[in-house]
Amino acid sequence: MQNGVYLGNANILTAGAEIQQEASDSTYESSGYVDRFERKTARHQSAYMQDILMTGPLTTTMGGRVDSYDSFGTENTWRVAPSYEIADTSTRFKGSYGTGFKAPSLFQLYSTYGSPDLNPETSKGWDAGMEQEIAGNFLLVGATYFENQFDDLIDYDFVTMKYGNINQAETHGVETFVTAKPVKELSVRAAYTYTDTENKLTGEQLLRRPRNKVSLDTTYAFTAKLKGTVSVIYVGERVDEDFVTYTATTLEGYMLVNLYASYDVRKNVTLFGRLENLFDEEYEQAIGYGSPGRAGYGGVKVTF
Repeated sequence: MQNGVYLGNANILTAGAEIQQEASDSTYESSGYVDRFERKTARHQSAYMQDILMTGPLTTTMGGRVDSYDSFGTENTWRVAPSYEIADTSTRFKGSYGTGFKAPSLFQLYSTYGSPDLNPETSKGWDAGMEQEIAGNFLLVGATYFENQFDDLIDYDFVTMKYGNINQAETHGVETFVTAKPVKELSVRAAYTYTDTENKLTGEQLLRRPRNKVSLDTTYAFTAKLKGTVSVIYVGERVDEDFVTYTATTLEGYMLVNLYASYDVRKNVTLFGRLENLFDEEYEQAIGYGSPGRAGYGGVKVTF
């Protein structure tokens, strides 16, 4: 449930509440080996509020959230994100600071590879950057530096063969993008993200986090109602650990091509479809675990 209220022309207040009930169980059998994850349930309630305040060239977004978990109690998180626009030069400066909270999943808690003693993951992070228009809206470029610090980061421990907590970890890096609109119907966006990670206890890089990620999205409006997008994503090499030899290894980079299309049947009804991994690329996000091949999805979106 969510509702937005306009408090004048320069203040938008949004508030909402959620209730989530989840259950999970599984059975794995192979060569006489049976691994059963008995059915477990979890429930949590949350309430959130966000206020967007516009005062001249300054826009400030402030938000807070309260989550109540059956197993982990109540946790408060918040975020503030100001941005300042210089109209004469079409320049926008932006930044944010906030906190985060992530409860362990049922699989991480109760499966054979889980641990009921896992602590929730907490974090705090900030970012700062700018965006610049060039030649009107023909070209938009931007860059942002980010940094996040984690306490009790949840990750898989290859020594104990179970999920565990990393006391302290850090990620930081740079995100850059260029968006071009050579004609009204066509938009092309290229983005690059560099991410450096560290387990503060060991000084080593966090597993399965790519240093380099590149994306290219091309969207064309065939008509006022029909739009299509071709998306190309490249994910670079990642460090992983071989659970057989207990030695560090490197997962190869991979490239995915995805297609998206949407058609507005009416003002509030949209048909959409997407085809993921168009060329059926074979890749691993974690060593020994395959990823989905070519897959198609479609549906109807209705807004009220």
